[in-house]
Amino acid sequence: MHPALRRPALLLLFGALMIVAFYLRTEMAVRTVVDSPLRADAREYFLYAYNLVQHGIYSRDERGLTDEHSAIRPDAVRSPGYPLFLALFMGNESIGAFLVEVLYSQALISTLTVGIAFLLYRRFLGPPASLLAAALTALSPHLIVANVYLLTEALFCFFLVAAGWWASRSSRRRAWIITAVLGALLGAAYLIRPSLQLFPLLLALLLGRVLPGCGGFRPAAALLAGFLLVSAPWFGRNLAAIGHPTDPTLPIAFLHHGVYPDFMYNQKKESFGFPYRFDPRSAEISRSTGAVIREAMDRFAAAPMEHAVWYLLKKPLYFWSWNIIQGQGDAFVYPVNRTPYTYDPVFVWSHRLMQWLHAPIVLLGLLGCVLALLPDAVRGVRPEAVAAVRFVSVMLLFFMFSHMIGAPFPRYSVPLRPLLYGMAVFAGAFVWRAAARRIRKPPAETCA
Repeated sequence: MHPALRRPALLLLFGALMIVAFYLRTEMAVRTVVDSPLRADAREYFLYAYNLVQHGIYSRDERGLTDEHSAIRPDAVRSPGYPLFLALFMGNESIGAFLVEVLYSQALISTLTVGIAFLLYRRFLGPPASLLAAALTALSPHLIVANVYLLTEALFCFFLVAAGWWASRSSRRRAWIITAVLGALLGAAYLIRPSLQLFPLLLALLLGRVLPGCGGFRPAAALLAGFLLVSAPWFGRNLAAIGHPTDPTLPIAFLHHGVYPDFMYNQKKESFGFPYRFDPRSAEISRSTGAVIREAMDRFAAAPMEHAVWYLLKKPLYFWSWNIIQGQGDAFVYPVNRTPYTYDPVFVWSHRLMQWLHAPIVLLGLLGCVLALLPDAVRGVRPEAVAAVRFVSVMLLFFMFSHMIGAPFPRYSVPLRPLLYGMAVFAGAFVWRAAARRIRKPPAETCA
């Protein structure tokens, strides 16, 4: 293609891709009927938003819906990011209108995520490869389905991708300003889902290697300052309301739910996905962090091979698996009575394509994470490209290893899918170039 035509063609294809992404997400919102949408986690997020708007108290106490609202007590079981988002729509007179506005807003946010992901991909991939990674993001059933629930996935995914794109700007001047804004984006993501809490500290320690041009104390301090600027009010509120900076039961539950091999209690199939509900010792195990750690060590001592395989091999496989374990299954968390993925040819075939590609994408994505950290793989690459690909790599590895320690439920990997797709295409392009160079390499001369 003539160089003068490349940019218009790229913009045209990108525009068409954004239209497809928006169509799939809005049609999913319109044509999907969720059975009891305000259930489990979604109900708690709704209650937090409702109590905050109506009573000025951050609590999931259901008495806020009755005349007993004066008795509700504050808590910190759920982070405030998503309830604050829901609070924006609490002015509606009916639950139906509230749900419609939230779901359409999430569809729009998810579409914007596709666009920002493309900008991130362009930092370390060529135009065709960037479009391919963005197409995978646009077609991902998990990212599309996530928008029809009152759950954190869509909003959390947006901030993760935005942080990755912003990190790719680190090669520019005033690195401390770039890292401060990056820290603020990570702080916003943390307020949506607390599993990100230790990532800013890890990034600060590795900052010079992950983001070229940002080494040294000042950019690292700015990163942490930006993170604390956003998250510190939440810590302060919790200290005043419950006496702790965060709810102490959250890390305990995270570790506890991950001690059961294959997500089953004593290999009982009926306990799959919720083994802690079948364990008569659950209350004893989860009474403290030390108790959970001792339980894990005792289990290792009793069956070392089984638990080594569970923690080192099966947990990452579960974490990246296609099927949602705690939910309806496939890409669905809560049961749906109707969805276009059962009858619309566009949805059905895109689902089949993405499911068929899922295993190769995961393998290539993890390979890409390793390649990004090897000096030879990024030699001669622009600093902003190195920053983008290494930031994504470190983030993906951080989440995977974190959930290898705790509970590796596949739902937690859904917001990481755009980053995984980018690394998969990066690895595929690297392997393709390496193979092409090997094929083109002339044979060595031999002496007669």
